[in-house]
Amino acid sequence: MLKRTFENNGESYDLILTEPEQTATGEYRTTVSLTHKGETVWSYEITGIDGVQSTLKGMMFA
Repeated sequence: MLKRTFENNGESYDLILTEPEQTATGEYRTTVSLTHKGETVWSYEITGIDGVQSTLKGMMFA
């Protein structure tokens, strides 16, 4: 899991990327979610190795 914390108007938000996993069909997937006060306010599943790799790179350099 990779997590980045951001502040907006004095409120703290966490952007979380789950560990990429490979499905039974060989496809890779990961989930990106935004949480506020421990509750998920937005979530999106990314599939395909290209999408997973570009998301990881974006999170690491944000």
